[in-house]
Amino acid sequence: MEKKSVFFIGLLISLAVTLSLILVFSLLCQAFNFSETVVKIINQVIKILAIFIGARFCIRNKGALYGLLFGLIYGILTFLIFGLLSKSLVFDISLLLEVLYTVAVGLFCGIMSVNFKR
Repeated sequence: MEKKSVFFIGLLISLAVTLSLILVFSLLCQAFNFSETVVKIINQVIKILAIFIGARFCIRNKGALYGLLFGLIYGILTFLIFGLLSKSLVFDISLLLEVLYTVAVGLFCGIMSVNFKR
């Protein structure tokens, strides 16, 4: 398979994992009364897991470079998807911080993906 299509499939896997876990967590939030702090932490954990799973699938070499790119694209796509779903695309400092966070996680996961044995 071509590298671009594998990369794209990895992004789709990450987005599917994110959407699935967010859906399950939102159902849990309706059943239980979680504090805002817990919700923020769980959302970040979901993003880390999703990025790692997608990066593990598609990144075979140049882990740092592809991890950075993966995290950047993932961060932008999740912002757009969740912004459109909530009908509020707000461009502010929190968006920049969120994308920087996903880039850092992507970098780490890209490096780890290359160094783990398959």
